[in-house]
Amino acid sequence: MKNKKFTIGLTLLLTSTLLLTNCTKNKTNDPPVPDNNTQSTADLVELQMIMGDIIEMAGQGHDATGISPYLSSTLTAVKVGTTMVASNPVAPNVQTVPKYYTISFTNTPGNDGHVRNGVLKYDYVTSTSTVPIIVHSTPGFIANVTATAYTIDNYSVSINSMTIKNLVASGFPLTAGLTPTNVNLSWSISANLTVASPSWTRNITGDWTKTLLNTGNQAVPMPLTGTQTFTIFQGPSYASVIWAKAYVSYSGSGTANLQGTTGGGSIIKYTMNNLTRNFNSSPEGYKYIKYVPSTNLYFCPNVDDPERHPFLSGLMNFQEGANPNRQVDFGAGDVADYNAKVTISGITYDIDCRN
Repeated sequence: MKNKKFTIGLTLLLTSTLLLTNCTKNKTNDPPVPDNNTQSTADLVELQMIMGDIIEMAGQGHDATGISPYLSSTLTAVKVGTTMVASNPVAPNVQTVPKYYTISFTNTPGNDGHVRNGVLKYDYVTSTSTVPIIVHSTPGFIANVTATAYTIDNYSVSINSMTIKNLVASGFPLTAGLTPTNVNLSWSISANLTVASPSWTRNITGDWTKTLLNTGNQAVPMPLTGTQTFTIFQGPSYASVIWAKAYVSYSGSGTANLQGTTGGGSIIKYTMNNLTRNFNSSPEGYKYIKYVPSTNLYFCPNVDDPERHPFLSGLMNFQEGANPNRQVDFGAGDVADYNAKVTISGITYDIDCRN
């Protein structure tokens, strides 16, 4: 009787073990869902371009050689998308005493296809330059940037702080050893911007270095036509930078909050390595820029064919909270487009950074 009970118990134990083994053997773990969210990349690039345009206008508005992408192409009504918009020209205003200049927009559709309003003010009273005429390209130039009711399309842009400093040593370009052939003009930028739409509020900070890569007519990569050079710095005047022919790069780091400064959300930490913008070309086609001597300004003939200048080459890395790191590759620079490749956890995705 005792042996019989033992046999029955052993049989039940073996049966349950077999069933458990079979269940474990047939069970498979679900593969992890890949993180393929590239929207944060497009949103971050949009904030960087808004800040980058304010930085570009610092030189283009002060050095008196035109602010081509941000100008209205006509003084009458123009077509933006499918809407007719009353157009007013950009109005740069330079005051030498006190030392500041403003750029005013009044419902102005720029050649880049964006409509702007409000005033950007660049106050350079703290500049340390010793030359008689102080401009953006002068060594020792320092400007604090503020905005009044500044908007771009349906975004309002508040400049919480922004300082631009020329990094070139005193004496450029008139001192031996400091010439456009061996020195590129460069600036440091420290900034904090808040950008708001009707549905969200976002913030971006940055400590960037901007470099004019073709200060001394260095080669510029160009689509279709191959590498070319453009007269960018004629010298010896500091105000002789032809900004409509500029080829610039940005490097640096910062943070961004894409969910909004009041709504919480993860803080993005980003780094930029030689992100380039080429003002000689546009994804919409190579632009012929018309120079009008009577106004000393450059005009793009057709606002329906925007003169936009996105990042064309360079690398950006960023991480949002505990999400995997994103590496963004903007390309080689000889192709003018809005495309970038975003690599997340070893998988690469194509993205359109049009804004």
